[in-house]
Amino acid sequence: MKLNTLILTTAMIFAINVHASDDTKQNANAKKDSAAMAWLIVVNKSEIEAAKAAKVKKMDTDVMEYADLMIEAHSKNLDETLNISKKIEIEPFEDNKTIALEKNSKKELSKMEKLDDKKFQQAYVDAMVKDHTDALKTLDEEYLPKVSNEELKEHLTQTRTHISEHLDKAKKLKMEENNKTK
Repeated sequence: MKLNTLILTTAMIFAINVHASDDTKQNANAKKDSAAMAWLIVVNKSEIEAAKAAKVKKMDTDVMEYADLMIEAHSKNLDETLNISKKIEIEPFEDNKTIALEKNSKKELSKMEKLDDKKFQQAYVDAMVKDHTDALKTLDEEYLPKVSNEELKEHLTQTRTHISEHLDKAKKLKMEENNKTK
């Protein structure tokens, strides 16, 4: 009888531990999904704000067109991100990484806005190269491999494609700018 009780007790403890482990894993997955959602919202808002600041400066036509693209593309992605968040019922949660990104983006933009038009243009293009490079790295290392919701993962994958295109265009602008100064 004692053996049966011991076996039953051990089985129950094992079942509880497995269930608790599954809950912990689900919570960790939900937290990563929520953090990815918040990060993407901050990225989009930061790019929109930087592009709006660029629109009030006198810059080369190709840089102004790039700023227009950033407003349009990141506004669309922001709307899609918010809609997906509602649809899959994931509440965005700003982790330390996202809070730091938001703070640094605002600080960087504040410094840039004080520059004259020519220096702003140069700083804006440099920032677009850096920001999009950083975004790709974060997507590739932090979020794409770790999010659990398939719809969110698909959205991040599509977003990655757009960010890569934005980076290529920013690098082209930077190269053109460098050629002008030679």
